[in-house]
Amino acid sequence: MEYFYNTSDTEARYVFRKFMGENRKFRDTFLPENESLEYILGDCAKALECFPRHFMQYKVNQVLCNDKPPELYTSVFLWTKVFYSYLSEEQKKDWTRGNPQKIQKILINYNELLDNLNQNYIIDGNIRKGWIIDAICFLEIANLAKRETEDQAHIYFKNLNKFVGHRHHISEGVAEQEEFGEYGHLIANEFCENKNKAKKLKQRPKPKTQKLKQTTLIEESQEP
Repeated sequence: MEYFYNTSDTEARYVFRKFMGENRKFRDTFLPENESLEYILGDCAKALECFPRHFMQYKVNQVLCNDKPPELYTSVFLWTKVFYSYLSEEQKKDWTRGNPQKIQKILINYNELLDNLNQNYIIDGNIRKGWIIDAICFLEIANLAKRETEDQAHIYFKNLNKFVGHRHHISEGVAEQEEFGEYGHLIANEFCENKNKAKKLKQRPKPKTQKLKQTTLIEESQEP
């Protein structure tokens, strides 16, 4: 099988096709011919198309799987979907004003965040605490968080919408995909810039201490 995401049409869609040529057959001969994958994808060489409207309701609740995701992915998910709900009402008012320099400080407890994610954001989720800690460490290097204790960290949450493009006349799936990607670029750039700064500071040679020349009392008395 092969698949690709087609964004060239009016409504974006995933397209699934069977590899042509020497290939094994689907073992679904027990199905009626018009429902058989072997007949549709093999004999007729057609494709199956899946539109975002078919899976958006599931995608909201199934954003992570059992494998550990990259720290950047988890960071962007927390930044775009979760942290806003931890703002106070006054902080939300400031955030909506859109000033990207205004930092809203949020104190996060890892255990409470973990329970919230697995119960409210990803129903019956299986997120691990270590994934959250790794994502917070990633944000800390990007100067967007600071670990305070083994169980708590401050998030320096700010409105990055100003740097994310506003899209019109494109499908829901494409818009979400592009926005998530742009947030990823913004956070990754912060991470890389601060990582490089720290590396340069570490590599900077220490100033040499000049040794003082020992002199005798006779030599000092002869100096002009």
